[in-house]
Order: sequence, then C-alpha cells, then structure tokens
Amino acid sequence: MTRTIRTTLLILAVLAIPAPSRVEAKSAPDPCKFQKTIKDGGSSISIDVPAGEPCGLGTVFVTIIPKKGDPQTLRADRDGMITDASLVELNGALPPEIVIVAKGIDAAAYGSITIFEAVDGHYVERRVPRLTGDAAAGYAGRDTFVIKDGLIERDFPVYAPASEAGGEPQATGETRALRYDFGSDSWVAR
Repeated sequence: MTRTIRTTLLILAVLAIPAPSRVEAKSAPDPCKFQKTIKDGGSSISIDVPAGEPCGLGTVFVTIIPKKGDPQTLRADRDGMITDASLVELNGALPPEIVIVAKGIDAAAYGSITIFEAVDGHYVERRVPRLTGDAAAGYAGRDTFVIKDGLIERDFPVYAPASEAGGEPQATGETRALRYDFGSDSWVAR
C-alpha cells in the first residue's frame, strides 16, 4: 500500500469513531429540602426549606398570599428536618393556624412543632414548648405526630433511665399519648 492510501484509510477510520457524547451530570435531589404549598379558599401558603441547608438545623420560610390583603413572608429557625405542614384550627376560629412538624435526624429523632397563628391580620410564630413534668418522664425521642380533627397528637415510647452511667436508656414497652392544648400552650395526656 502506498503511503497516501494508508493515510487516507487512517483518516477514514478516525472519522468512523463516534465522538464522545456530552453527558450532563445531574445533581442528586437535596434530601433536606422541603417544599409544600397549601391552598385554603383563595389563599395560598408555601412552606419552604432552602436548598443546601443542613438537615438537622436551619431555617424555614413561610409565605402567605391571602385572598385579600398583603402577602407576608416569615422566617423561622428549625430544629430538625421538616416532615409535614398543615392548616389546623387549633383555637376553633378562622383563619387556621399553620402547623409545621420537624424531626431530629439522629437515632432518637426528637420531634418539634412550630405554629404560626393569625394575630391582628398577620401570622406570628408560636413555638410549642418542650415536654416538662410528668409528660417528659421517660422521654427519649422517637416521636410520632398526627394532626387530625383540630388536634396535634404526639406518641412516643417511654424509656427507663440507663442502668449505668453513660449507658443507653432502656425501652419499657409503654407508649405515652399526649395532645397539644392550644389554650394552655402545653402537652396534656389524652
């Protein structure tokens, strides 16, 4: 074969190789992101955790666009990963309160609730208190929250103190059932 023919064949062979395709890298979904929009009559309420924040601690933004009046955006600190948000008439009057449920990301999964209630035409944050007294006896997290019939219900397994210093608390097999009393701003047995 002559040099010209070999060069021509080499060029044709190179041209026959497909060019590498451009593959766009897709970013994985943010596991800590939360976004929910709730429609209530002509109003719209958006609950949003910004992308890129840590799962355990961060912020949540609540944007209320009322049927009439000016929109309002609230920023609150969050302790845990948001798992749900609902509108609930906790005080028996309209407009309903905005209830946001969060859970810790560690093994104990401690729960927390944040409420936004309407006061004089605007929503304000109302942090639900931590458990105290008899309600807190044996508490070690692992909360389950249910919102139904205008109530926030909370169940968790009861633990006995650790048998030795630095040890883990031991499950008793019992479950404590509480509900949030909006009027007294406390957790009570149900």
